[in-house]
Parts: sequence; C-alpha cells; structure tokens
Amino acid sequence: MQPPFSTLRATLYYCTTVFAVGCSPAGDATTTEAGTFVDTTNHETTAGTTGTGSVGSDTLDTAMSTTEEGSSDSRGSSGRTSEDSDSTGNPGTSDGSGSTSGSGTSDGPDPGANTMSLCDGDDVTPVNAYYVSPSSGDDTNAGTSASSPWKTLDQANRILQAGDAVYLMSGTYSGPLQTISPEHSGTPGARIVYAAERGASVTFANTNYFITLDGNEYVTIQGPMVFESPTSAWGYLADSHHIDVVGNTFIGNGRLQYSGMLVNARSSYNAFCENTFQDWGENPTKDKAGSYGDALRFTDEANHNLIENNNFYEAGHAGLSLDASDNVVRSNLFTNSWYRGMVLTWVDNPSWLDGTTDLPCEFNVIEGNRFDSNHTQGIQLATPNNIVRRNVFVGDGNDGIDMEGWGAPQTTDAAPYVSGNRIYHNTFIANGAAAGGPRPGGIFLTNWGIATVDMTNTRLKNNIFTRNDGSNNQLTIDLGSGGGPGDYSPNYYNTNYRIAGSCFSGAPNINVTSLDGAQSIDYYQAKYPMVFYGNDSSIPSFVDEPGRDFHLEAGSGCIDRGVALTTTTSAGSGTEVPLGDVLYFSDGKGLVEGDAIVIGSDQVKVIAVNYFAKVITIDRAISWTLDADVNFPYSGAAPDAGAYEHVR
Repeated sequence: MQPPFSTLRATLYYCTTVFAVGCSPAGDATTTEAGTFVDTTNHETTAGTTGTGSVGSDTLDTAMSTTEEGSSDSRGSSGRTSEDSDSTGNPGTSDGSGSTSGSGTSDGPDPGANTMSLCDGDDVTPVNAYYVSPSSGDDTNAGTSASSPWKTLDQANRILQAGDAVYLMSGTYSGPLQTISPEHSGTPGARIVYAAERGASVTFANTNYFITLDGNEYVTIQGPMVFESPTSAWGYLADSHHIDVVGNTFIGNGRLQYSGMLVNARSSYNAFCENTFQDWGENPTKDKAGSYGDALRFTDEANHNLIENNNFYEAGHAGLSLDASDNVVRSNLFTNSWYRGMVLTWVDNPSWLDGTTDLPCEFNVIEGNRFDSNHTQGIQLATPNNIVRRNVFVGDGNDGIDMEGWGAPQTTDAAPYVSGNRIYHNTFIANGAAAGGPRPGGIFLTNWGIATVDMTNTRLKNNIFTRNDGSNNQLTIDLGSGGGPGDYSPNYYNTNYRIAGSCFSGAPNINVTSLDGAQSIDYYQAKYPMVFYGNDSSIPSFVDEPGRDFHLEAGSGCIDRGVALTTTTSAGSGTEVPLGDVLYFSDGKGLVEGDAIVIGSDQVKVIAVNYFAKVITIDRAISWTLDADVNFPYSGAAPDAGAYEHVR
C-alpha cells in the first residue's frame, strides 16, 4: 500500500522560511538544519527522442513580438503617473487589499520569516488510491493496486474524484491517452492527486501537451516526473485554481509554442514549487533566431500565484515571464545562458490578442531568488509597483535589473508604466561583464528617451553594488538621453527618486546621464542630498563568494549601513498604522505569510495593505510615535545593506 500522500512533497528541502537564519541562497546544493537544497551543480539531463507532429497554437500564446529596447512607438501623454508616496501622493493603481491568515513572525534577525506557503503540504491519505503502468497495465484492470494497474492516464482522468490519488509507476507515458487532464476537480479538503509512485522512474515524452487543465480546481501533480520532448508544449492551466505542480523536471524540444507552460485565463492561487525548467525555445546566441520562448509564463489576469524554489535554466526569451499581478516569486534559481532570467511586463494593447485588451502587471513580490550568470539581464522590469528584495544578482551579462519602458499609453505593445517600484536589500555583484551594449551595471534604468514612459516614484534602498561593469557603473539612470522631450532636472529626481543606505564599491559608481554623468557616490551624495543619502563606498566582504554564499563577514563595511524603509506619519495605537510609504510591504497575497516588520521597537506581521489610504493592518495592537522607523527585523545599530542580514 502506498504510504499516506503529502499534498505537495514528502521531504521538505526548502528552509521553511524564506529568510530563515542559516538558510543557503536559493538553488545551492547544501544542507541546513531545516532541510536539504536541490543540487544545481549539474542540471544537464539526457534529452529524449525528438518529437514529431505539427506545431499547435493555444489561446494567448502565439509568438509574441513585443517592441522592446529602443521602441519608436508614437508618443502621447501618460495617464498613470504615480505620485511620490514618501510625501502626499498615492500610487492610485490598485487597492491591494488582500489578507492572509496565520500567526508566524520572524524568530531571527533576517526579515520576514514567512512560514506559511502554498508549497507547504499536509500528509493526506487518499479516499481511493489507483495505479497506472504504461508497460504492464490494462484499462480493464481494477487499477486499485500495483499488481493490477491501469494502462493509461485517460482511464484515471475519467474516474478520479475529489480525494482520490493515482500513482504513476515506472515507464514512458507517450501519446494522447497519457496526458494529465482530469475530468473532475478536487475540493479544499480533498484534492485530486497525480503522483509518481515512490522510487518510480516516470517520463512523459512525444505528446502534444502533457498537462491540460481547463476549469479545474484543487489538483496536485507531484513528482519526481520528467516531462520532455512535447510536440506543442509542456502544458497549460486555463481558468484553473489551486493547482500544485511540485518536484518535476520539464525539458524543452526546440521552437514549438512560445510558452512551455502557460498559465492564463484568470488562473489563480496555483503553486509551482521545486521544479526544474530548461531548454525551452531557441537559443538566440546560437540559432540567430531572435529571442523566442518563455519556459513558464503567467498572463491574461493569472494573478495570485506562487512560484517557489524552482530552477530555471535555458530559455530563448526568459525562464519566467509575468504579464499578471499579485504573484509571489521567491527562492528560485535563474541561470539562463541563452537570454534573460525573468521578465515582468505591463503590456498595453498587445498585438497577439485583439489589440485593445491590456495585460496589467503590478504588485508582484520578487524575493529571495538568485539570478546567476544569465546571458543578458537577471530581470527585465517593465511594470509598476513591484517589490524586488533579498535577491542576489551575480554574473549577469548586461545588468542585474534592466528597469525600462517603451511606447505611449494605449498604443500597440507599449509598456509605458514603470513607476512605484521598490528595489531594496539586494546584492549586485560582477554583473555587466558582457557590457558591449548600452546597459552595463548592477541596475540600468531607462525610458529610451520616450517622455511618455512613467518611471517616477522609484526607490532603491539598502542594496550592495560591487564590481559591476568592471568596477565602473554600479548604477546607471538614463532618462531622456534618446532625444525625447522631458524635464529630467534635479527637481525631477528630488521628487521621484530615493537612493539610500547602500554600498557602492568601484569608481565612478553612479552614472545619471541627465544630471552629471559618471561620478562617485560621494559626489552625488554631496550635490543631490535629497536623492542620495546614507550610502558609502565600502567594499563588502562575503563569507564565500566562489561558493555563492553572499552573507556578510564580520567587519564588513556594509553591516549597519542601511536606512529606514519608511516611517509612521502620525502617533497612534491599534492595528491600523499610517505610513509614509506602504509600497515596501506585502500582506502575503493569500499565498505566503505577510511581512514580519518592526515598527519602532515592536515586531508585528502585516495582514493587509491599503495602498490608497497608505495604511497597513498588523496582527496585534501596538502604540507608536510620529516618525517611528519601519524596517524588517535586524540586529545591530541599523539594517545591513544587501540580501542577507549579518548573524551576530
């Protein structure tokens, strides 16, 4: 008898808390007290037989040809300017009023011990357990034991009801009758489960789609299973909810569908955890075909999904692409030697739809990931109001983060909204080695000279920048240099930018093309103190850089370097706290725990964020003073710069 089934995984290799003290960076092959990380030292997998058949097309997934860098779209006036939320403005784009349950708070100095996650499953005994064997099974069998298995998943798809599990025995599952496509849905307390039998070697190959879920709910697909060489794509989720895809390997097969795994049509509260995605699309550096192929893509209002502890390797365009909102992407490894690690884009009037329907993308949380040796950028960020925190960007060819926009609002394939982003507590190291183009450095911000691109209300705090662009430009801000109209005077930066609490090592450090060009951080800090403050040129000392351990050594000049993220705007008491800037914080979006933060000296948990009122709701009543500092938990005199808080 198969032992009780864990809804998501039998053995937890994740450190349970995203920022738990002692956890290794995402993707390391190390063991911690909380569990073992997947070994990423060798992600090569033997490819299967090349599939044959015609290339199909599914909704919203034709070959996307979004206008990118250097767009020459028509210019118009922007209608979505986000005012500076450190003063009196509101972002005015979403109420963001989701909430989560749970009572976990950080028990260590690292920020946000988010212990609740859709990726944390409970042990469950199925109502009915079935078995499938492609080699020894027969669909006339009872299917209720390993000695009398069914032959096809088609049989399982028709019979499984809420609470049932089917265990896939060793073999190759190939052909239209071997697709995971249940006719029914599970329920919150009784999921439908497809799982590899313990110890089995399960491979899917040479099938149009391996996974097709359309209108399903509460289904789990648990590995380890290998999905390789599809004839169209790995699969899709359309209008499906509470689907968990865990512990599998997905291997591509050349130029097929644009997206290997497509999540669309308002699919929500799904979790992709502990999977590997690799070799999707075409390698533009080798095949000279342009950037084609996203390994995993969320689009068409596929909001509120969790992408956690996955490995993303080669893809023609990006390992992960988001054209959707309120998703959480955390503790993944992105290593794409073909092109980018990750793309987030708000697209106006996409040409691959009807040319009039926007694809909103905002309020996503990108945390605790490692973007390592991607060919171009770690992240291309062309969307507003996101949180990017506690990530490591190392060895990315052009830059760690490419924050850019193009086009005018409501023009075809435009991405003109890039305001309100909060990029803090990240480490940028040795990015820009392949900087023959215009975008070298740790972070590159540009509107390509297009004045209708809104890049206001931007905050970069408590980061580490070292040895980017060959120790030259650690941060480049290039607004207006393309010849387009726009007032990028000191007053513009005074109103819209805060760059603070960070370590910049290497000279000249900063290049703001519309101000004084390439200069040292000391120069900019002295001349523009409203924009640049609390930074210095300390060289960080990491515990083990070759081993990808970017915790700070004792004595590092980046310890206690950080500044407060924001402050309270009035004295008061209770659970509703008004802040100068609420865009730094997340309530977990119903996917993970809300942020553990410190207000003054009180540690609390965020359970709701009201972006319009600029108020957070916390899990217990406290009292606070006017201008009380608000941070993530830290030890020492001040927060440390960089992705990891030094453990004293």
